[in-house]
Amino acid sequence: MTDTSYTKLEATGIADTLFHPENTAEPRPPEHSENITITLDDPTASLGCRLYCDKEISSLIVLFHGAREKVGDYDLVASHFLQHQIALLVVTIRGYGWSRGEPTITNYFSDLPAIHNAVSKLIAGRFNEIPVFVMGRSLGSMRAIETIQLYPESYRGMILESSFAETRAFFQNLGCNLQEHELSEDDFFQPVDKVSNIEKPTLILHGSRDQLVSIREAEKLQSFSGAKTKQFHIIPGAEHDNLMSVGDELYFETIKKFIDTVTGANTWRHRRKKFKKDKP
Repeated sequence: MTDTSYTKLEATGIADTLFHPENTAEPRPPEHSENITITLDDPTASLGCRLYCDKEISSLIVLFHGAREKVGDYDLVASHFLQHQIALLVVTIRGYGWSRGEPTITNYFSDLPAIHNAVSKLIAGRFNEIPVFVMGRSLGSMRAIETIQLYPESYRGMILESSFAETRAFFQNLGCNLQEHELSEDDFFQPVDKVSNIEKPTLILHGSRDQLVSIREAEKLQSFSGAKTKQFHIIPGAEHDNLMSVGDELYFETIKKFIDTVTGANTWRHRRKKFKKDKP
């Protein structure tokens, strides 16, 4: 939960390895996008996010990016989402880009209520009639899991990419030395326990050549997922951070089909209705 203190994890100094803040001036957003700054309870901190949107939109994805990424990394791929009529809101981390503040493990999660409030206002004002999904990549998947667990009524489903089931193993693979610290599983993020309690439709994407998080961990998340509607897709040849570029259209079509399945947009009745509407 967001009121959980990760004091023991903070004491290991793991945040220095986990996060990669790089503060910059606020850039001009590319075409079909706009910068959105989320204010936080801490007046010294804020989150510089970006919304990619076009006129013809049928769904919205709220995406928590990975710790080794930044908002601008999605400038080149956002057009693929838009081609499938998916608007994309990329939510960042304190200290990244034009965000302010210093990232810690605790505030990484404690910022979620403020993020939710900002997203809720955005949805109410501009996306009130379309389905909203939450998505997380790598470390960002922990935020996605936490978000849909806290606010299930706000999202139609969840998408996890390059996610992990074992937090300790993930940290150690990043180069964090945890051997000297007495940590129990309760001191970590416990993604398996959390996904087992999430009944919202879930899509899990993983790269076949991921060296940071094994496919076995993605399979474990899939196995323990409490969702009745769940899909699991391996992107051939993809590693931990390049599923979009390697998977190319397969990647985006997989996400689109999942959204359409959840919303009923690819049912026989919907396709028949659309055929009649498009028929000259």
